Amino acid sequence: MKTILQEVMGRGYPALAEKTPLPPHVHRAARAMVLCRTAALGGHIQGCPEGHVQRV
Repeated sequence: MKTILQEVMGRGYPALAEKTPLPPHVHRAARAMVLCRTAALGGHIQGCPEGHVQRV
């Protein structure tokens, strides 16, 4: 199984944030890493003009 940074941050960051005072920019960066490429941050659909292929 391949572990990615997003999974590690999602599992470990909440506990770290409870125990350690961190500046706001660290919280924003951690949130962005956890939510990256998810619907929570929005997204877009790429597709050909004729509608044959779409990719989220």
